[in-house]
This record gives sequence, structure tokens and C-alpha cells, in this order.
Amino acid sequence: MGAWGPGPFDNDDAMDLLLDYEGQGVGVLLDVLQEPNDAEGDGFIDAPLGGQLIALGEIVAACHGRPFTAGPSDYAMGGDPARLQAQMKAHAEAVKAEPRLLEGARAAVNGLLANPKVSELAALWQEGEQLEGFARTISDLETRLRKVAT
Repeated sequence: MGAWGPGPFDNDDAMDLLLDYEGQGVGVLLDVLQEPNDAEGDGFIDAPLGGQLIALGEIVAACHGRPFTAGPSDYAMGGDPARLQAQMKAHAEAVKAEPRLLEGARAAVNGLLANPKVSELAALWQEGEQLEGFARTISDLETRLRKVAT
């Protein structure tokens, strides 16, 4: 089993997206936003995609000047604070120039990922009786995305 924790980059799927974005640019993020529309149509977000959507939201927020305040667990993948911030902002101007990313991040994170009926991540955290930490991560991200001026 890979890395697992309530922080936005505490899982392999989020870190993989961050590395892909750093190397390949904004198109990777747009592809992730398209995935829920390409899914089975039942509206359920599986855990890998949920982790990627949270990471996408964090990248978008950071590029718009609203980065998260990381704790020690946010570097479970061996990163450091300065490196993580640099990775998130690798293509900041391109992220800010693409309004679909901010709109998509808000829609994906706004209540959707914190609801166990539509999010495997939320369901898994609820089963583990640690939904509170996960919900805090989502709530903080929702707040920062709302504060980004459009």
C-alpha cells in the first residue's frame, strides 16, 4: 500500500499528479478535471481520482496566491516545504490564465469530496474514524479557493 494521510499531498496519487504537472504543465490538470465526466456516470469519485482532485485544488490555490500551510505530515513523500511550493507554482501563469481550472477546482472540492456518498476517499476516512482530519483539509481548501478573486 502506498502513502496515505489526510493532508493534500499525503497520498501517491496526489504526488504523482504534482510531478506530472511539474513536468508536463497545465494540460495534465485539465485532463484530471475531465475524468469525472468520463467516469461511469454515477457521480461517484474513486479514491485515486479524489486524491488527484484535491492536489489539483491545492495547485490552483497556490498559483493564485492561496497556498496551504503545511504540517509535518504534508511531506510524507520525502519533500520539503520550499520544494513543494515551487512544484505547485511551476506553471502558475498558465494556471491563472485558464479559468476552467479555478472553476473546476471549486466544483470538485466544494462539498463533493467531503461527502462519503459520492467520494471513496471520504468513505474510507469515515470507516477509519478519521473523517475529521480529512474534512479539515477539504474545508481549508474550499475556503482558500473561494477567496481567489475571479
